Amino acid sequence: MKICASLFVVFSAPAVVVDGLAFSVFRAFDGHPGLKQLAPPTTQEGAKFNIRMDIGQKDNEAHLHLKNFGIELLQEGTVKKDERVGLPGADGPHPQTSTGALPLNVFSTPSFVDMFGTQSVRFEKGAWEVVWKKDQMCGGVIIGLQVPAGATRNSNTASLPAGRLYMSFPVWTEDGLAEKQGLKRETESKCKEYIEEKMDEIRKMEETSNLFMKALHYRNAIAAVEKIDFSGIRTLENSVPDDTDTLPIGNGLMMNTKGTLWRKEVNFFGGSHSLLGEAFLSPVLEDSTEVLRP
Repeated sequence: MKICASLFVVFSAPAVVVDGLAFSVFRAFDGHPGLKQLAPPTTQEGAKFNIRMDIGQKDNEAHLHLKNFGIELLQEGTVKKDERVGLPGADGPHPQTSTGALPLNVFSTPSFVDMFGTQSVRFEKGAWEVVWKKDQMCGGVIIGLQVPAGATRNSNTASLPAGRLYMSFPVWTEDGLAEKQGLKRETESKCKEYIEEKMDEIRKMEETSNLFMKALHYRNAIAAVEKIDFSGIRTLENSVPDDTDTLPIGNGLMMNTKGTLWRKEVNFFGGSHSLLGEAFLSPVLEDSTEVLRP
């Protein structure tokens, strides 16, 4: 299980329905200290992003790629509830873990190419929030949008269904990220020692003809593997990004450049959520149409 997830609300019964969305009800959570100051102001460099969407499940079907979706995360101003989609933090059972709904400016409409040429995909009712629970090492930027018509290239590719679309990206404080990156490097160094220890014990096991010693070296090799398993390295590698995999968004915050795409489906049972694919961020140069590619 990842140490930091980009989706911070667990959807399962019991649930309440807010703005047509079903959100789980568990014990009350406290928000991250200073959460209301975490959202970056529009004057901070890095508030504008270009998003590439990769829609489709891995190895299951041909994917639909939407490119050049330009957004700006605004802090100033408010968004009326009837002018935006519901957000899992601000409109869910634990609003104290959210910055509240913030305005979203779309300055470039995403598109894809099919046999008829370039097709644009319209999004509306956009808003965003930072969700961060107390004592969690990282929080999440959640972007919510309404897809009026959906999109598909042909019957053999994945499609973007009409309805609510959400994008989630882990977000860190600079100090918090540096601390976890240091722990990750330290753990990687220890695991290299454990791997060398395992290989050394295997070599000794193969070289000896003594059955008792073979069993002893085999046990030692297994013990070295267990040290790797209990080190937490797999969790750290999956959850703690390198500097090249994050972007500054102001106020000392760093956001992962890779996130998830998911949607809410409203049905007779209150609704469910499903994973659509992945989203990738790149920064936009101010006063320029050029997009920096990671």
